[in-house]
Order: sequence, then C-alpha cells, then structure tokens
Amino acid sequence: MAYGNGGDKKLLRKAFPAGSTSLGNDLLTAGKRADLMLLRERYLAAANAFVDAVFTPEPLCGTMSGEDIEKVLVAKQKDLTGINKAYAEKARLSITPIILTVEKHYLGRIVGRLAHCASRIPATAALHAPAATRIYFNIPESIQDRVSPATLENLEEQVKALGSRKTLALVARVVLEGNHEGLDAETVLVIQTVHAECLERYRKPEFGKDPRYTCQIHLDYRVVRGPEADPKRLDGVARILVDKANRKFRTFLEISHPIPRGEAIRIPVVMSPKVLSKFDRNARIGSLIVEVGPDTVHVKTVASKQIPGTPDINDCLHLVARDFGYKNTVTLSVLRRDREIDPAEMKSILDFDKGEARAYLESHEHPMDNVVARRRFSGQAFLRSIGSTCARIDLLASEIKLGYNKLERLKSNICSYLGTEPDGRFADDLALHVKDPLIKQLCGKFFRLLNHIWHLKGLRLKLFAKINGLKKAWFGFLSNQELKLAIQYQAAVVREDLTVMAKEKDAPDYKGRTFNKMINNGSKGQYLRRATDKLLWDGILEVAIPSFYTSTACPTHARVDATMRKGDSFRCPLCGRDEHADEHAADTIGNYLLLRPKAAT
Repeated sequence: MAYGNGGDKKLLRKAFPAGSTSLGNDLLTAGKRADLMLLRERYLAAANAFVDAVFTPEPLCGTMSGEDIEKVLVAKQKDLTGINKAYAEKARLSITPIILTVEKHYLGRIVGRLAHCASRIPATAALHAPAATRIYFNIPESIQDRVSPATLENLEEQVKALGSRKTLALVARVVLEGNHEGLDAETVLVIQTVHAECLERYRKPEFGKDPRYTCQIHLDYRVVRGPEADPKRLDGVARILVDKANRKFRTFLEISHPIPRGEAIRIPVVMSPKVLSKFDRNARIGSLIVEVGPDTVHVKTVASKQIPGTPDINDCLHLVARDFGYKNTVTLSVLRRDREIDPAEMKSILDFDKGEARAYLESHEHPMDNVVARRRFSGQAFLRSIGSTCARIDLLASEIKLGYNKLERLKSNICSYLGTEPDGRFADDLALHVKDPLIKQLCGKFFRLLNHIWHLKGLRLKLFAKINGLKKAWFGFLSNQELKLAIQYQAAVVREDLTVMAKEKDAPDYKGRTFNKMINNGSKGQYLRRATDKLLWDGILEVAIPSFYTSTACPTHARVDATMRKGDSFRCPLCGRDEHADEHAADTIGNYLLLRPKAAT
C-alpha cells in the first residue's frame, strides 16, 4: 500500500487497477499495437543497457552503493539514443533498487546457508519423498558424505560468532584469494560448494525474459499528452478513470511515443464497478502507471492522501479480534467494548514479556459475554492448493539438481579433453571452435542440457508466481472481510504481536522444505502487512497485544493451562463446555485489554 519510496513521507500511497486492454482485440488499431510494442521494446532495451552498466558478476569482490549506481546510470542515460528521454529516465529509476536487491539476496543466501549448514532434513520428510537420500537442507547431496556433522556444527558456530560482514570476508578469502589459513579441508569444501551453488542462482536481471522485470512506466506530465499535461491537472485526468457515476466507463489515455516527436499513443481504458468501488474519493491521484506486457496493457492509478490521525480506542464502539492460524487462516470476533481502556494501562500491557503475560492472565478475568459476531475462514482448500504446487516445485527442483549433476560430469569430460580448468564457464559458441567430433558432440549435449535446465527453472518460477497469486488472492479476500467488519461496527482491530509469535502447536505437519518456506515462514508476515496497510488507509486503529498464552487461557476463570486446548477443541473444566479453539483464541485476544482484576474468593 505504501507505494513508492520517494515523495512526501506524510502521504499514504496506494495503487488501484484502472483496467487493461488486450493487444490483440479491436480496441487498438494495428498501428497503435505496433507503437505499444515498440515502446515495450525500447524500454526493455534501455533497462537492460542500464543493468549491464552496473551489474556486478561477483558481489564478493565489492559492490557499489545506491548513490554510486545512480552516478553510473545517469552517465549511461546520456549515451542512450532512439528513446524518449522521459521513458529512458523511468527505466533508469527502476534499476538501482533491483540491483541492490539481487546483490543483497545473493550475499544473504551465502551467509544464511553457512549459518544453518548443519540443519538436517527431518525424518518425516521421507514420508513425502521416500526416494530422497539428502541429509542436510543447505549442503548438497554430492558432498554430504565427505563432511562430518562436527565440521558443520563448528562452522555454524563460527559463522554466528563472526556475523554477516566478517563471514562474507571469510568466504571471499577462501574463494577469491584461495587463502585457506586456519581452516580444515572439510570446512573449505563446504564454503566453496555453498558459494558455487549460490553463485549459480545469482543471475543478472533480464528485462523482458524474467517476468519479475517488466515494462512498467510511472507516468507524469512529461508523458501524458494533451491539454491535461499540466502537472496540476494530472489528478483530474486520472479522476476521469474513476468516475463512479458510470456503471462501466471507457475512456482514452494518451501517452508519448517512445521515439522523440512521435505521434501520441491512445490507450483505451475500461473500468468496471468492482474496480471503481475500491477507490477512495478522499484520496488524490498522484500518478498513473502503464505496464505493457507481451499481450496486454495494464493501467493503474496511484492515489495518495494524508496519513490519518491515530483514533482513540475509547472512541470505538467495538473491537474486532483476529486469530491467525493454518487450518483456519483467520478467525475474527467482534466484541462490544464494555469499559473504558486506560491508555497508561494499555501501554504497559502491550510491553508484557512472557512471564508478565501469564501473571496478567492468571490475575484478571472477564465473563466473555460481550461477543457480538464471529467469522471463521477455513484455510484447508488454500493449503491444499499451496501443497500441490509445492510438490510440483520439489519435483522440478529434484530434476534440476539431477541435471546439474549430469552437467558437471559432462563439463569435467570436456575440460579433460581440452586440457582446461573445470572452474571456468564455457563460451556459448564453444562447439564452433572444437574440431574433434566426440568433443563437439559432448559440447552439443552440454548446451542442450543447460537449456533444458533453464526451461525447468522457468517452469519453477511460474509455480512460485502461482503461489504468490494464491496468497495474494486469499489474503486479500480475508483482509477485506476484516476491514468490512471494522467499518461496520466502528471498531478498532486487536491482533497478536507477530514479532513475538510463539510456535503454533497445530502448524501443518512437515510437507517438505518448500511448503514450509511458502507457508510457515512467510504467511503471517504477508497477511499482517496486507491487513495493516488496508486498516491504515481507512484510518482504523490497530493494536498488537502479546501473543503468549492467548490460545491456552480461559479469561472467564483467569486460568492458563495448555491441556485445555486439544486440536480444534478448547475445553475449560471449570466452564464445562466445548468451544472451537480458534474462536476462543479470537475472543481472548479481543478481551485482552478489557480484563478486570480477579475477584477475591
């Protein structure tokens, strides 16, 4: 929701879809389609030229700061020809964060894998992959029998003691300088292998080939054509696209041609009531975005408005409590605020550690008679979809790994024939310079296998994108339901503080490393960001209470006991009734700030 990094820090920014147009339909003439494809072609070529100018093949050798990257890119932009200067600048501005991100991920991956090199794959993984013989998460199967567990554990301790910066210096010393002083042969082997695998995944961003890097142009008055090009009237231009008086509105957006002094390109924009309903009339349009894909043109409007003031919780008539889980992704309870909440007391409660939280729950109570409504959303179908996709990813990963093993053997044979070192990379035209028929055949086989591996990686990337799409759709739906309840009941939202989230007992059984990565390690944070952004945009107060014991406490009797919760059931022996565990947890979260000192008995 916080769209973009620049501009006024006191503004909230949010992108709204403003329709899309297929490049193959009748809304565009052949000439306009050709113009848009030319715009895409020139933009992608400019972006790739910028990437070539600043991409570092081996960040261990040193990286540039964002400021240094910008200096190189500005100089490169002056040399570009054949593209409108405004579009060239748009391409340039997108490069620095991309370069910094891929470098950060590469270096972080090296440190992370070394810091957890002794982490073993749980035995339960064999239930899902009986043929698997790999022992460690971060050590390839090819060397796992050549290193001892003690070596890996010692390396883990060393990396954690050194920290990220010194660990990278150690890797650079071993890999780049060949200096193995103070390290045994097994440790050197692990460092070299982990580095080689991480380097293989570190690739130069390729606009137009990798779906993550597209022709996405943030428009401004320099590229919006017509009498509305005045920056002061840009809001009015965009507002035409969100006219709520129309059930379905079609208009045209004129943008500059990619070639200087070329004829303007008119893009038809069609918006539906569903899209229009998302727009906040209190916001103002700051800019427009056009994304030109190979088949479709998407238009978005970027709205901005002042950050609303923080509401007083005592001005809210109700509280909407959220319990985030797995089997039931989100359970919501609407509770009547039945007493004033003291700000000083609330501040103290929000800072509780685990011991203080337990003492509070065991000395305070609430009759739990203020529940107005409950909503429980099962995540079973969502988890099944994620699980089946992750299983396909794991199969592809296994095939990719086997392909790389074959590739290494082929490379070793070719290098043996050629008398060259096996560490270097083959030139793409190697087969053209080889005369021996056998070696020529091996070279052809090598590059065919390499292309097949890259095809498999492309398929895997699409599956990752599918998982992201599933999460976006499901979490978007759930956060919308939460927002509607908060607006309907004039409520503040109370949730658990996920930064101190205790391990959930009914988390999904181990279904493979990919499933854990896609669900267990990321979903809470993704949902939190999605919901928090929407609540902030609508000026709804959000309060994060300590998460300790919320699923194992009975506020009615000020009792904390883990045995009261068994799977989906919660039963307090003093209450004598069964409740759904997630609904009870949501009720407890909602009443956390409403608890009263326990009556003397």
